[in-house]
Amino acid sequence: MHQYLKELSIMFKAKNIQYSYKTDFNGDGEYHGILKALYGRKLGQKDKAFGIGSKQATFDWEGDHKIHDAHHSGTFNPLSIYAPNAHEDCQQYAVFMFGWYFMLCRCKEIANLKWEQIKFGEFESGKDKGKKYVQVDIDWDKIFQLSLTETIIQGKGNKAGL
Repeated sequence: MHQYLKELSIMFKAKNIQYSYKTDFNGDGEYHGILKALYGRKLGQKDKAFGIGSKQATFDWEGDHKIHDAHHSGTFNPLSIYAPNAHEDCQQYAVFMFGWYFMLCRCKEIANLKWEQIKFGEFESGKDKGKKYVQVDIDWDKIFQLSLTETIIQGKGNKAGL
């Protein structure tokens, strides 16, 4: 499948034609995009479960209980700097908390999060007056991401709170 693309690339280089694999060949309706679609159809004919989300991630409704049980068994201690795996446990706990409570689901969303985006506060009025909260100020819109077809900013970020 990729052999034809390699040969085409060799011919382009020989004639000094500049191109970008990602933008010139990889889109829908373009050379590599069509090959991927054809390959997907052939694979779909062999595997009836192909492309129906059978291998996608699922939400673990028992996540809180599993964290609690691991902490009480002593195999997981994200809250102590003296624990044997303190750094790794703290990272895993932070990823779990941001995913579970703030719905940051992709690696980049959590990895690119900056400390200044996390705010700690206390409700000053209303029925929750005096209760503490954590707020994550996200500088992008998770639903309406900018692209060539979506050019309008829907608002300055989303704020998720706990």
